[in-house]
Amino acid sequence: MYLSFTRQALVLTLLSLLGSAAYMETTRAETLRGFHHLTSDDGETSELSYALIREQGRDLFVGHTRELKAAKAHGKGTYLWAKQDGKTYLIDDPEIIKSVEAVWQPLSVPEAQMEKLEKQMEEFTSVMEIHQAEFEAITEVEGIPDPEMMREFEAEMAKFEEHIEPISEQMDAVGDELGKLGEQASNQTRELIAKAIAEGKAKKTP
Repeated sequence: MYLSFTRQALVLTLLSLLGSAAYMETTRAETLRGFHHLTSDDGETSELSYALIREQGRDLFVGHTRELKAAKAHGKGTYLWAKQDGKTYLIDDPEIIKSVEAVWQPLSVPEAQMEKLEKQMEEFTSVMEIHQAEFEAITEVEGIPDPEMMREFEAEMAKFEEHIEPISEQMDAVGDELGKLGEQASNQTRELIAKAIAEGKAKKTP
């Protein structure tokens, strides 16, 4: 009974601490790694999807992943791709592209902060996973851990929690900032695309 309870407590502790890592992976997928914003295939189709494909630098995409291939299928160079009401458009007007880049620029600072925090979290969670594997290997072989071993393990977990909690809180704060800035930038981008379509600066594509 003691072993069962101990291992259950261990699992709950690690799940709680590693929960921050799960958040980290989600944040990375949605806001980083080549995109300012990227939604999944789940949910209803967005009224407007768009992508700023750059010849150099990080692409920008808002929409569903299934549309990303279509957005990038227009050769090299920098251009703005948009899909609205089943119609797709290509915008290569330099001024419009410059304006879109400008409205997304404020996200660069919090994105860099998030990347730094994620790296810190990765380092801690990697070490935690090693400790978890070592502890479980010992209990599998030796059975009930002695009180001294439990105290040492609990002390290690407490240290990890002390380090991870402030990082997780910072990630939450930066994530909130990214969400607000991203919403503002997306709204402004939609306005720029609508204006380009109205002024005939958006070319319809097959």
